[in-house]
Amino acid sequence: MFIAYFIMCSITLTFWTIADQNSVTGDEPHYLVISHGIIKYGSLEQTRPYLDEFKSRKIFKRGLAPKNAYPNPQNTHALKTKNGLYSFHNIGLPLLLAIPYGIGGKLGAKFFLVLLGLFIIYLCWIISKEFTEKWNFRLLSIVTLVFAMPFIPAQSQIYPDLVSGILSLGVIIWIFYKFNHNYQHNLLDPLIILLIAFLPWLHIKYLSTACVLLCALVIVYYKTNNFNIKIIIFLLVPFLSLFLLGYYNYYAFGHIWGPYKGDGIIFNKHAFMVLMGLHFDQFQGLYLQNPAFLLGLLFVVPFLKRHTFIGVLVLTIYGSLVVPNALHPNWYGGGSFGGRFIWSGATVFLPIGVFGIIKILEEFKKLSYY
Repeated sequence: MFIAYFIMCSITLTFWTIADQNSVTGDEPHYLVISHGIIKYGSLEQTRPYLDEFKSRKIFKRGLAPKNAYPNPQNTHALKTKNGLYSFHNIGLPLLLAIPYGIGGKLGAKFFLVLLGLFIIYLCWIISKEFTEKWNFRLLSIVTLVFAMPFIPAQSQIYPDLVSGILSLGVIIWIFYKFNHNYQHNLLDPLIILLIAFLPWLHIKYLSTACVLLCALVIVYYKTNNFNIKIIIFLLVPFLSLFLLGYYNYYAFGHIWGPYKGDGIIFNKHAFMVLMGLHFDQFQGLYLQNPAFLLGLLFVVPFLKRHTFIGVLVLTIYGSLVVPNALHPNWYGGGSFGGRFIWSGATVFLPIGVFGIIKILEEFKKLSYY
């Protein structure tokens, strides 16, 4: 299953590359410009990286600006401050992609994201065992949800949405095992906390997601009597991470929240329409892109009855990821890949989706060809 998913994502990326379709566009080149600056100059200041890209056009072959242009806020995705030119995009994804980009350019960055997507399969396979021992039911449920929209086409797109969903899903499943089985694995505890700490670096809007996950983790440690001095020290890491992010934002933009202003979120009827559209729009909506997710929707209540704490956590994280996207005036992600603003939510909803399909297969066994 892992190999099949990797092959399908790689074939999709290869055909798109050959046909010059769905290449880097919109915000994507600017994320890679940041990665270029990290690798070549060891800096987050963007003047030299943009100068390189304007001349070479290695990332965006049509050119972000004329070859002799000088980087400024009008021809870049950056703001000029007293300390230099700094991208208004969050730096978590460029940090993650810096080494893959340095090795293989933009194609290397895309293949790295494809490899990262294999964790979706792995995490779904782990959680599916909690719902049934039948491997064919587990396999069919995962294939139905993951080997389709939005995951395969989204996997190679250079945006933080799917990455944040994968990190959140990993933490949720870890909490599931800690809560249900008092699972002990000391090496993974600091890793899980680091994943939570990294979320706001992908985008400041994920701060609410990180807070919910951290609170859930603290509850689980308390319920399972796993508090000790090491855990308490580890739990300080997200606060240190947030301090460092605030320091970077203050240095780059003069404000701990970065370049964002009060118009980043809008509450009105149109925002509510977009929220509905992220689920039911014929182009952007999750339930029309992949109707199999409707099966998960039908089993939300049964899931909550069987796994109340985790079910509430999944739905809360889902809301923390999707609702801010619906309220953002760059509706539906602007000109980015269709359905981008639902990718993170779709990923964390997978446990309920897998649960729902497995229950249907158990009820109607002929559907499983078994």
